[in-house]
Amino acid sequence: GVGDAEGGGYQVLLDGRPIKTPRMSKLVLPTYRLALAVAAEWDRQPHKPGVFRPNLMPLMTLAASSVDEVPAKREKMLNSTLRAFTGDVVAYRVDDPPDLAAIQAETFDPILKSLEDSYGIAVNTTTTFFMPEQPAESIEIMDHFLRSLTDWQLAGYQQLTANLKSLVLSRALMNRWVSIEGAVECSQVEEYYQRAQRRGTGGFVEGMHDVDLADITLGVAGASTFLHLIDSDVEVHAEAENLDHRGLAGRSMENAKHWADRDTLA
Repeated sequence: GVGDAEGGGYQVLLDGRPIKTPRMSKLVLPTYRLALAVAAEWDRQPHKPGVFRPNLMPLMTLAASSVDEVPAKREKMLNSTLRAFTGDVVAYRVDDPPDLAAIQAETFDPILKSLEDSYGIAVNTTTTFFMPEQPAESIEIMDHFLRSLTDWQLAGYQQLTANLKSLVLSRALMNRWVSIEGAVECSQVEEYYQRAQRRGTGGFVEGMHDVDLADITLGVAGASTFLHLIDSDVEVHAEAENLDHRGLAGRSMENAKHWADRDTLA
C-alpha cells in the first residue's frame, strides 16, 4: 500500500512498514502516483521465498538511485549528461551513401528545428569522425536546464541520455515531440541502415541486436515514465507511453525501414 510520509511525500508500505532503499535510506516519494507505481512493482514480484527479480522494478531502481546515488554524485552526473549533448548522436551525419544522409536529415532536422525554435538551442552537425564544437550559448542553456533539475529528475534524464546517447532526443521525448519508440529508433538510424547492409552476410548477429534494442527500449520507457510520474503538474498522456504510437521520428523511420526491406529483397 501507500501512505503519507512524515513531513510530506509518500511511502510504499509492505506489511504495514515503509520500504527503504538498498542502502537502507528512508524512501520518500515525491508524488502519489509514483508511489502507487512503485507499490505495483512490489506487488508484481514473485511471491516465493528467496525469489526477487529487480528487472521487474525499473521505477523502484530509479527512485532508489535518486536517494542513494544522485546527491553524492550530482556534479559528476551533470557533467556526464551534458557530454551527451556535446557528443550528441543527432550531430553525427554522413554524406555518403546519399540515402542514409537523406534518412538522417529527415529524421533529425525537424527535431533540431523544434529545439532551436522552443529553447534557442542550435546544434552543429558534422560528417567527420571528430566531435563537432557546439555553440557556447547552446551548451550554457543545456547546462542551465540540467542544473535546474531535482535529484529525481536528474536520475531520469541520466538514464535517458545513457540509453539514447542523446540529450536532444531525451528532451524531444519528454516534450512529446517523439514517442518512446520513435526516440529509440532515432538513436539507431545508422544501425538500421547497417542491419540491412549486413543481413545475410554472416557478419551480423541479428538476435543480439534485438536483445540490445529491447534493453534500450526498456531503459528509455522506464526513465520517461518515471519522469512523467514525478511531475505533479501534468497528466500522463497515453501516447507518451504507448510503444505503438508513431511520432514525427517514427514516421521518418518508416522510410528507413522501407529502404532496408527494399535493399534486402533486391
